[in-house]
Amino acid sequence: SKNKSSINEIKKELILLIKGFNEIGELNLSSSSTLNNSLHRKFSSIVKSLEIDKNEKDNLMFDLELELSKTNSNEINKKIQNIKRKISDLEVESNQFQNNLEFFSSSSSDNPLFKNVSTKIESIEKKIQFWRDKLKKIEQV
Repeated sequence: SKNKSSINEIKKELILLIKGFNEIGELNLSSSSTLNNSLHRKFSSIVKSLEIDKNEKDNLMFDLELELSKTNSNEINKKIQNIKRKISDLEVESNQFQNNLEFFSSSSSDNPLFKNVSTKIESIEKKIQFWRDKLKKIEQV
């Protein structure tokens, strides 16, 4: 779709900007992080203004943040730790719901509570997959 290609165009433009910024190198840590923050805010407002769904916005923002962090291994490691923590929290939550399902008899699939728990598990599994994809992206940096 036209929308998809324009998102990719915008993404390419922004990533080129970031690459240019990264090539300037570390100025000094404080000015570098100040610049990073203002770039981040700028990108954030650009991405917010795009007429795309929330998921696409999140993905685009994530790619831009990743590009901004490329020159900073501490930042990258922090992101990896955060995502791993999110995944393990979600897995714990999923297991708790799975355990709850075991209290239902096999005939209870029509039970609203059962449906509710099943839906929650599905939603959590989607989130886990979402974060696993992000983790893969980061680990390729």
